[in-house]
Amino acid sequence: MMRRMFGEKIGTLGLVMGLASQVVSAQSLGLPASDPVGIGRSGTGVAFGTSLEAATLNPALLVTLREPSSAYLGLGMEVQTGKVTLVTDGKALPSSDRNRLLPALGAAWRLNDAFALGLKLDQPYERHREFPFESSVRFLGRSVDLGTHRVELQGAWAVTPHWSVGLGAGITQVKYASEVSIPAPNGVEFPLHQEGKANAFGYTLGFRWALNPRWTLGGTYQGAIKAAPTWTASSTGDTANVAQPGAGKVTLPARSSLGLRQRVNQFFTWELDLRYIQGSSLELPSQASLSTSGGTLSAPSLNDKYRNGFGFSAMGEFTWSKQWAARVGIEILPALVDGATSNPAIEGSKSAGFSAGVGYKALGGEFSFGYQLRQSLAQDSTRIDGVWTGGVYHATGISMRSAASGQLFSIGYKMVL
Repeated sequence: MMRRMFGEKIGTLGLVMGLASQVVSAQSLGLPASDPVGIGRSGTGVAFGTSLEAATLNPALLVTLREPSSAYLGLGMEVQTGKVTLVTDGKALPSSDRNRLLPALGAAWRLNDAFALGLKLDQPYERHREFPFESSVRFLGRSVDLGTHRVELQGAWAVTPHWSVGLGAGITQVKYASEVSIPAPNGVEFPLHQEGKANAFGYTLGFRWALNPRWTLGGTYQGAIKAAPTWTASSTGDTANVAQPGAGKVTLPARSSLGLRQRVNQFFTWELDLRYIQGSSLELPSQASLSTSGGTLSAPSLNDKYRNGFGFSAMGEFTWSKQWAARVGIEILPALVDGATSNPAIEGSKSAGFSAGVGYKALGGEFSFGYQLRQSLAQDSTRIDGVWTGGVYHATGISMRSAASGQLFSIGYKMVL
């Protein structure tokens, strides 16, 4: 019976991964996790009790940890790359500015059977990309650099042995920079750079309901991150023309997750998380503009409205022995914008990730490694390629294909304090 049940779970996981491979699309702005265990699980785990890494996703899980105190450290790399191809000549132009360090930290302290505290450091959102000057994408936004670093203090209360609630509150540092090219009336083209940073308050709410020793239901709500940087702008070239910064805040979407986890046996545990992304709250500043003697020239905008959507993630964790554990996961997130109006530097199309990880217990703790592959399907649009004529931007109507891919990987160590 146990063998049959295990086979069914593996078959279901394989079916979900097969379906996911048919809908792979561009990367999401959000990262599934920053630590190696969370990356190996593709960010799944809001119901996964007795896991410090899962407790960073859902603070209500802190009271399920067995150790009086524990902590983990992780360090990895986040890689993004995009590519645009003009269909008429087939020449592909890849992006640069691809790599970012990915640090992670988590800690937990059990005060008693009912209360626990936690602390985490992660990077919830990242986007960085720079296209070559020869691409007409430079008129919409040649480069973008969005970075976030979040520190959050967490607390959990076990209302009953089966019910617990949690709250996390902290500060996220948001940095945003972008560059766009605008030709002056004399035909000289000016790259305009703008940047700004600010700290924003953020919070996470969570609950956990242990239906029985094998089944657990959990959920979280992560509030939107709203930052109001002071923008500065600069131009390269003739100082007679002045760069003016764009306007607007940086608002990163609120996210909700509802997870169901089953511990099939001592060897295998699986979880499925449903996710809702409040994309309509996403806001990014307008591009810098060029002030000339004849007036102000502003870059065109492909899209100013984003939408909400549902997605999911799933994971399976295998305990091979007392020392070894293996993890696999998938992640499918919704499109926040139509592909035809998606800026290749920002994107916002459907997102997919496929991950794997491993853990090894040694030296009184556990070493972990996690990896996620993020791929995309090509998107064709006739609104990306354009030219400036007479001080006005015009789309040429020629089809341009954009695609993106990325990777996350991290190694870390968890210990009992």
